[in-house]
Amino acid sequence: MSYKYPDSTNDPNIYADDRTSSYYSSKSFNLADKYSKTEDLYSKMFVKYLSPGSKILDIGCGSGRDLANLKKSGFSITGADSSGNMISVAVGKYPELAGKISLSGLPDLPGIENTFNGVLCSAVLQHIPDSNLYESFRRIRELLEDKGIFVVSFPVKYPGIDPVTKRDAAGRLFYIRTEEKYRFLIERLGFDLIESSLQDDSLGRNAQWCVQVWRKGKFSRQEPLNIIDSILREDSKVTTYKFALLRALAETASYSYNSAKWLPDGMAAVNIDTISEKWLDYYWPIVTAETFIIQGPVAYSGSSRTGGKIFTYSNGSLLMPSELWQEFALMGRWIEDSIILRWADFSASRPFNKANNIRLSTILDLLLYSIEIKRDVSIVKKILEPSVSLECVWSGKSVKQYDIDHALPFSIWRNNDIWNLFPADSKVNNSKRDKLPSRYLLENSRKRIYSYWDMYFEKASNLFLYQAGNFCGSRFTGLTKDTREFLFSAFSETVENAAEQRGVERWEG
Repeated sequence: MSYKYPDSTNDPNIYADDRTSSYYSSKSFNLADKYSKTEDLYSKMFVKYLSPGSKILDIGCGSGRDLANLKKSGFSITGADSSGNMISVAVGKYPELAGKISLSGLPDLPGIENTFNGVLCSAVLQHIPDSNLYESFRRIRELLEDKGIFVVSFPVKYPGIDPVTKRDAAGRLFYIRTEEKYRFLIERLGFDLIESSLQDDSLGRNAQWCVQVWRKGKFSRQEPLNIIDSILREDSKVTTYKFALLRALAETASYSYNSAKWLPDGMAAVNIDTISEKWLDYYWPIVTAETFIIQGPVAYSGSSRTGGKIFTYSNGSLLMPSELWQEFALMGRWIEDSIILRWADFSASRPFNKANNIRLSTILDLLLYSIEIKRDVSIVKKILEPSVSLECVWSGKSVKQYDIDHALPFSIWRNNDIWNLFPADSKVNNSKRDKLPSRYLLENSRKRIYSYWDMYFEKASNLFLYQAGNFCGSRFTGLTKDTREFLFSAFSETVENAAEQRGVERWEG
């Protein structure tokens, strides 16, 4: 019996780049023949961590090689692939896969509703753009049962990739990302890394792949926290420089972790201008206070306890170990609060300050002054005022009188960036208050969000691009389709993380 699946899908929840899909559709028979001759790697990994009969999902199962090997090893299998031709070839080559593969793909994997003990995602993520990457991992986490195993492979080196178009010689979309970036995204969703290795390309190409095994669950961040604590303690006798530095990093990472660049040597780089601006905010209330409050000189940024220098400077960026930036992104709000208290306590204990009876509460008030950001929607109001009638961003209802809503609530994300501000019906806005929009509501409001971004860009292009670029960690030069999707992805990701890590209530509209 032959099986013929449709060659493509119009489901908006399946990301499928046209040129990449065309490649796999036209090369399906040749690719299946090549892949069938390579070594069985993944079924052995699942055998190591899961018992026979465990349910495994293979995302992007392609030729069916890995899926057939998993079935042979005694697992209950399900496959998903976005190429109808590849599915047809897989079932033709491995008849036992008939009825086991769905036409589906990342980021949302529509039609895949069950949960699984294991998920395999081999050589797929390089075809997924940054704007869909987080949602892809979030969906994988959702489909995995507690303590489930996630096996993933991605290229860290591959020949012939155009650095501008991100395409290989065959025209496929092909992202080479650092191991650290993947690790950050996956760990951020609560996975433990239990195995990692670099593998040469099985087809003999000048390429290298990283293969990782993750377990869904809690993970320890004690080491990065110890580093932060050690930096503060080692310098505590001579300087407040470290308090300002660590506070700036904690604040930046909490609100815009994408502002760091992931480097291939295990480091993360943050633009020094971002840090400098925050230092001015922190120190200005202190240096302009009526009473002189001594702060102390700059000393060093690490010791033998922290393995030497932690921070270095290069080409306008502050460099640090990537796991340290990850810690700031995950725990920044709590770290910042702790730093402010320790900074105030340290300053109050300086001999000069003690001699002049400068109290801890006085210093604490000055340190907190810089973060008393006020709600400010004036720029967006001026942009929207000429419009006779607008649509409520959340309900789509036509409104003449409206409120300006912080989509990411001001109470949890002290930010007035114009891309985060939208007109909303007053009753709707009062219902939302400090809640986060649900995933469904965000997606349902996407077109209206884009239309307001277009309006803001038209009226205040430089400000919009500067704020959006800072948030996404990119330098935007225009508002293109890719820019909108990138910003929307970062926006959605921040909403999901705030909901999961801070327990903020979701709102369905």
